[in-house]
Amino acid sequence: MTTIRILLISHPHSVHTENWVEGLSNNGVEVDVLYVRDWIPQGTNARPRADIDCTLLDVPRKLPLLKHSLFHGGVRKMLRDILNRTRLHQSLDLLGKQVSDIVKTQCYDLIHAHGIATSALLADASNFTPYTVSAWGSDIYIMPSKYPYIQRLMARALAHAALVHVESTVSANRILEIAPRVKDRLYISTWGVDTDFFVPQSLSTEEKEKVGIPKGRVILSFRALLPLYRVDIIVRAFAALLETVQDAVLVIGSDGLQRDALEKLSKNLGIEEKVIFTGYVDQGKKRALFSSAYLYVQFPESDGVALSMMEAMSSALPVVSSDVGETSVLIKDGYNGFLVRDSTPEGLSKAMKRILDDHELRNTMGMHSRELAIEDHSRTEFFRSFVEAVKHAVEKLCL
Repeated sequence: MTTIRILLISHPHSVHTENWVEGLSNNGVEVDVLYVRDWIPQGTNARPRADIDCTLLDVPRKLPLLKHSLFHGGVRKMLRDILNRTRLHQSLDLLGKQVSDIVKTQCYDLIHAHGIATSALLADASNFTPYTVSAWGSDIYIMPSKYPYIQRLMARALAHAALVHVESTVSANRILEIAPRVKDRLYISTWGVDTDFFVPQSLSTEEKEKVGIPKGRVILSFRALLPLYRVDIIVRAFAALLETVQDAVLVIGSDGLQRDALEKLSKNLGIEEKVIFTGYVDQGKKRALFSSAYLYVQFPESDGVALSMMEAMSSALPVVSSDVGETSVLIKDGYNGFLVRDSTPEGLSKAMKRILDDHELRNTMGMHSRELAIEDHSRTEFFRSFVEAVKHAVEKLCL
């Protein structure tokens, strides 16, 4: 097999999808994207690139869903579907049929599902083989407990996959708790960062002013403004930091449902002039911000391998984060940043202050971050290796 055609089931407005389309295409794979319109989070500002061919399906209305459940399982199944499933997952059978028709009509060789709580379930519902899965983030750590019935659906989808990609041994162990029999089909690697794009660089004063980079010691955070990422703790920690580091500036380069509340918190703390909410930031401005920052900070309560952390590392920044999920895959505590086990704003503030106050420590940690990004998290190397693994898995099924 030389060239393969892949239908990628993935959120089309996500930068992750852009990275996957580009990475697969650069390795001779033809890629189209499919997703379900209702699955795109409300308030999403980013838009898919014009060169990404995307098909959006619509979740069926309630009446067709009820008729489908009644026809295929009688009154008992219909009631069970109503009581135990969200509308999203109740519609998998009908959506799966649409995916099956698309795959057959367009003659795709493979489905790759980016995420297991939605995309992999849809790939499985299509009854098309082979399909592969990338399992990551809250899909692994949060969704099974939030929706208990979903773990059974995940286990089935994983069991039918030809290959299951996870980002670390931490997520691999979690996947094996859900589906123990996939052990021989696990492919373990972060999907990496573009180390040729996110590079250490120095901008002139004029360049900084043109991009809108503030004066002072800039601290960056690019996680979504949602409860999971506890940006409120970052804001409170920053307020404590300002008591001794008056020239610090916090740039929050993201958006989300908590933006109004966080802006109000900054105002109540009297630091609104020191906290800049940029909203969605494109890749060019993000690279410029990284080049002018002193450190990168995040503080989620649960996390996978965060792309923004890898981008910061590739840009030679020290990273400070809560010690949860898979953050230890990227941060070697005391080597290229700090893992904070104290969940209070004070604990986070102390870690940031240590880096800001010590020029030599900051430079050394930044250098280590860049080295780790190149050696362990090269996107170019990941996609080359991943495509080979996919081809091998597909050929194995064809024997």
